[in-house]
Amino acid sequence: MLGLFTWSDDPEDNNRKIDIEFSLWGASDGKNAQYVVQPETSARIRRFELPSGRGRSVHTMRWEEGKVTFESRAVHGGQDSQGAIGTWTATSGVPRPGGENASSFPPASDHPMLSRSSHGRPRSAACGTAGNFSKDSSFSLKYRL
Repeated sequence: MLGLFTWSDDPEDNNRKIDIEFSLWGASDGKNAQYVVQPETSARIRRFELPSGRGRSVHTMRWEEGKVTFESRAVHGGQDSQGAIGTWTATSGVPRPGGENASSFPPASDHPMLSRSSHGRPRSAACGTAGNFSKDSSFSLKYRL
C-alpha cells in the first residue's frame, strides 16, 4: 500500500483529506490504484489499473476551488508520456483548499524512488517530510514513482 495525500488537523471538511492510493484492496478486478476525496462514497472515488511492468510513473493532483483534477502517466526516457494511465476530475464534496499538509504513507523517506514537487505557495515541501501549504486558492502536487 502506498498513499499520497493531503490532510489538515482541522476536522472541518473531513480534514481536507484527498488521496492517490496504490493497493489491491483484496479485489480481483485488477484495479490497483484510486483517487479519493474523503469521505469515500461512490461519487468521490475513481479506481483504475496501474499496469504491472510499466516502469516509472508520475501522479499529479491539482486542487482548486470546487474541483480536484488527478492524472497518472507513465514515464519514458525521463519524460512523461502522452497517454494517461488514469485521469479524473472530482467535483462532488470537494473541500476548499487552504492550510493543509501533504505527505505519503509509508513516508517518502522509505521510498527512494518517490519524489514530490509542488506548485502554489508551500511553506515547506521537502521530499520525505510533510509539507504544509499556505491558504492559497489552489495548488498542485506531482509525485514521481
